[in-house]
Amino acid sequence: MHPAPIPANIRHHSLFAGCALSEGFDRQGFGRQDSDSGFTLDSALLARRKSRNERRLATQQIPAIRAGGFAVLCAIVWLQEQQATGGDGRMDLTTLFAINAAYAAFGWLVLRIGYGRSGRLDLVMLMFHLDLLVWLVNLHRIESGQLYFAYFLLVRVADQVGFGLRRAIYFAHLVPLAYLTYTAWVALFEPANAQSAAAHFDGRDHVPDRRVPGVSPRS
Repeated sequence: MHPAPIPANIRHHSLFAGCALSEGFDRQGFGRQDSDSGFTLDSALLARRKSRNERRLATQQIPAIRAGGFAVLCAIVWLQEQQATGGDGRMDLTTLFAINAAYAAFGWLVLRIGYGRSGRLDLVMLMFHLDLLVWLVNLHRIESGQLYFAYFLLVRVADQVGFGLRRAIYFAHLVPLAYLTYTAWVALFEPANAQSAAAHFDGRDHVPDRRVPGVSPRS
C-alpha cells in the first residue's frame, strides 16, 4: 500500500518555512561557526576573532589585572606602614588608597568606553604610561623605608613581553628614565627626603655599632 501523496501547496509551504527558519538562524549567528574554538581558514572570520579577542583583552582582562595589581600594591604599602614611624608629613594612607582605587576605576572606564573610538590614539598604551606615574606616587610613600621597592617598576617591563620584544625594550628604557626623573624631582623639591634615603641606603641609619668599648678597631 503506497502512502498518499503530499499536496503541492503543502510541500511548497514546508519548503518556504524551512528556508525562512534557516535564514533566521543565519541572521542570529546560529548557522555560522563563529566561535573562538572552531578551526577555520576564512580570513574574514579570523579577523573578527582577532578583533573580538583584542577588545576582550583591552576592556576586561587588562583592567582586571590593573585592579588586582593596585590591590597588591595597597597591601604592600600597608605592611610597610606598620614598620614606619608616624608624623613624617607623608601622604595619608586613606588618601593614597583612594587615589589607587579611583585610578583603577578610571582606567577601566576609559578602556570600556573609549576603546575603538579614539582614532590613532592607543588608549591601552596610554594607560600603561599613566600606570608608571601612579606607581611613583606609591613609591614616594614607601621608598623612605626601603629603596629596593623601586625595582617593582620593572614589572612594567615584564608584563609587556607578551606584546612583543620591541615594546618590552621600549619600557626597559622608559622605566629607568622615569625613575631618574622622579629622583631628580625629590632632590630638588624634597632634599631632606633625598638625604634620608641616601643615609638609609648606605646603612648609616640602622646598622648598630658593634665595636667593643675599650678596644680600638683594627687598622
